[in-house]
Amino acid sequence: MKIFKIAYSDWFCEIELINFYEADEFDLGYEFEAALNIKCKGYSAKTNSFYFTNKDIYDFYKSIKRLSKDQEENLVFKSMSDEVVLRFNKINNGFDFIVNYKKLEDEDQLSTYINCDYSTLDYLIKDLDTFFLSFHYN
Repeated sequence: MKIFKIAYSDWFCEIELINFYEADEFDLGYEFEAALNIKCKGYSAKTNSFYFTNKDIYDFYKSIKRLSKDQEENLVFKSMSDEVVLRFNKINNGFDFIVNYKKLEDEDQLSTYINCDYSTLDYLIKDLDTFFLSFHYN
């Protein structure tokens, strides 16, 4: 199941749900296992799984909504072990979307970014709305 996807011509970043579990901690709800798919300028990569909680993704969602209303300048989403980091940095007419992935076992890492306009946020919010409705969380 797609959690969200950002795509422009020869570039895309997609977070895909692999599985979910009831979190060990009482207040966390669910723990999600996901994969990151990236393609840019003829290069593509799919990560091994990484984990985040429903609180992590919901906080990210609320921050995206604030960013879309000019109430926030930058935002960061990190997986539980920081191997996946997504950043949105506000610039003149939109924002830079920066993706960093680092394997925990070794020094391999991937970093890419793309300039996006504000309409991208609307698609991202719609994707996350669909994801949350699947879990009756929104």
